[in-house]
Amino acid sequence: MTLWKFLTVILVCAALLFETRPMYTCAYIFVVLFFLLRRLQQSSAERLKVTRNASTSYLFPEDQTRIDIRLENPSWLPLAWVSGVDGKPTALDTGQREKWVIALPSRGVAVTSYQITARNRGVYVLGPLDISVGDFFGITTQLFRIEDYQTIVVYPKVHTLTDLALPSRLPFGSARAQQKIYPDPSRLGGVRPYEPGDPLRTIHWKATARTRTLQVKQFEHTVTITTMIFLNLYERDYDVHSFYVHTESAISTAASLASYIINLGEECGLASNAVFTRHASYDVTDSYSSQGVLRIPPRRGYSHLKGILTALAGVECQSSHKFPDLIEDLGRQYSFGSLFLLVVPEDTKDIVDKAWSLTKLGYHVQIFVVGSKVNQPHLLQQPAHASMQMFQVKHGGMSI
Repeated sequence: MTLWKFLTVILVCAALLFETRPMYTCAYIFVVLFFLLRRLQQSSAERLKVTRNASTSYLFPEDQTRIDIRLENPSWLPLAWVSGVDGKPTALDTGQREKWVIALPSRGVAVTSYQITARNRGVYVLGPLDISVGDFFGITTQLFRIEDYQTIVVYPKVHTLTDLALPSRLPFGSARAQQKIYPDPSRLGGVRPYEPGDPLRTIHWKATARTRTLQVKQFEHTVTITTMIFLNLYERDYDVHSFYVHTESAISTAASLASYIINLGEECGLASNAVFTRHASYDVTDSYSSQGVLRIPPRRGYSHLKGILTALAGVECQSSHKFPDLIEDLGRQYSFGSLFLLVVPEDTKDIVDKAWSLTKLGYHVQIFVVGSKVNQPHLLQQPAHASMQMFQVKHGGMSI
């Protein structure tokens, strides 16, 4: 731009000095290009509209998604080239910053796209957009920043119970009721001959056709168990040499348990002594209690599971709220017979003592140890009907 400005001044001086038509013509052309065209381009660049096609994207690790950026030129002046750079966290995708260069005709629209691959769990923000607009003659370049952002939520890894070396028949959800008062219509226990007073909706028509006598369905009598996952993210409970591996394993285990229980159609909640690195579009702030811990009440359904996974995507360890205190604060707020799943790096004496105290109050407790060390291995041999059980989480058959 300095060169064009210098040439324009020289030509204007030469036209005034020599007063010839060619010199005046050249001076007029340079004045128009340098001043008028520059102002028109600046006006068009300021009217340029740059927007993202999505505000939030949800991914699992190793998933890919396409980021679309829409550019619209509402002016009648074409833009020779528009270049942009999108801000991208390196922890999300190890690739370089995404750049593009496109031409926009007058009143034209263009969409530029690029792919990202989710590498690590977390809540990330793409943006801002640094935009450059240039003219056909290379006289000047307009630079400005678009404060438009897109949130990328990367869920923790979700494994099957078999992948975690856990038994697939854990007592989640419902249990048989000791007093047979309320039948569960979702659990067929058998058939029997019809008796006067049986509701017509309980008639088993296939069995009736097969036996040629009226048969009615018999249902199991069950009670629903409230299941709460307690995730320990007190950083001093994790060994410094395996801090990242074991914290990610704990978060992944909590996500896997929640996914398994909710996919069974049962209720599941989450509590953790965690902090958030960044909030996503899911309003996790409503899940905080007055003590500053994460608490999501037990519910059913995919949308509830999505909320739990979104919350787990942004949690990190903290050093101010110990895990036994979390159990003490929340453990007695649920109904008699509730099931508590404690996800911990190590079965310390304090945690096991808290678990035993909960069983004495009528709760069922299962401890999931994600670390490589088990302090009380005899608890791994507890029978399936025991009020407290302990399991060691392993990935791929290997303890991590």
